[in-house]
Amino acid sequence: MTRLLPLALLLCGCGSQVAATLAEEWEVTVDAERGSDLRVVDYLPADGIVGVAHRSSPYFLFNRPMTAQESADLGDLTLAEADGGAQFTFAPQVAFDDAAVTYGDDVLNRPEPYVVDVQLPGGPFHSAFATDEPPGPDFNIAQDLSVTAFGGNSDHAATLASYFTPGSPVWLAKVTGLGTALPATVDIALAVTDGASTNGRPFYIHRQYGYITRFAGVTVTTAGAFEATLEGAFLPLWISGDPVLLRLTPLTVRGRFDLSGAEPTLADFELHGVVDTRSLLKMADLPEPWPRLLDIVELDVDTNGNDVPDSATIHLESQPALVPRDQIDFG
Repeated sequence: MTRLLPLALLLCGCGSQVAATLAEEWEVTVDAERGSDLRVVDYLPADGIVGVAHRSSPYFLFNRPMTAQESADLGDLTLAEADGGAQFTFAPQVAFDDAAVTYGDDVLNRPEPYVVDVQLPGGPFHSAFATDEPPGPDFNIAQDLSVTAFGGNSDHAATLASYFTPGSPVWLAKVTGLGTALPATVDIALAVTDGASTNGRPFYIHRQYGYITRFAGVTVTTAGAFEATLEGAFLPLWISGDPVLLRLTPLTVRGRFDLSGAEPTLADFELHGVVDTRSLLKMADLPEPWPRLLDIVELDVDTNGNDVPDSATIHLESQPALVPRDQIDFG
């Protein structure tokens, strides 16, 4: 496994001290897992999620890079309609640094519930999702977006904010179960897309991922306030139309609903998380200007327990706007 450090340095390319630290810390993380059983840390589509669009790229992230034998032991993935209808088979494609595998994509009939079955090195894996569009209002959570923290130096938040242009990214939050009175228990699903659809609608739920992150059973108080946290969640970063999967560990959202008007509103939305070591290393392999972030970010979170910061906090704030359904192209 000693090849991982040179590989990470090669991927970073920029030669900065931060890049070198990230490469070293990724090696520390891998060392801590060496010899342990290979296990799934996170995967897509999320189990039980509704709103996966009509192409699917099942993806598995592991706790460590696979050995050559484990990679060879990866089985084909079966994606089948839950009612016993059409069935699709995908071959594995090892991704990035051998710590993840993806299973291609194909057109799925919609709307349908699907089940996933695959033989992974650690054993059989099963999950389920649906391509139906989930009910409930959508909010544009990129409205009046500001980056208030990136790493340990608040000055760098402005640099990251400058990378986001109006209309890109488009981040939507679908809220299911809100109803007309509070308190309530809701599901909040996030979709991160690359912009407008080809048919002129300003909001496009991307065919490959749809709603990618789900906060289930979120309590909304009588005053409309809510807060929810996931141990880890994927947020795609769109580069020239292609998604790059970054992972935040953990990811917290909070905000405030108001149901007093004719339409529901969502205000004071916040998203807070930690961009992990592996995701920061992936940034280094992206087109400019993204690799420059590694030259400026001040790492401020230690995730592998060796008292050396290896990841970066990120905090976003916005004042979301309700999106009419006829403005959304669902894949």
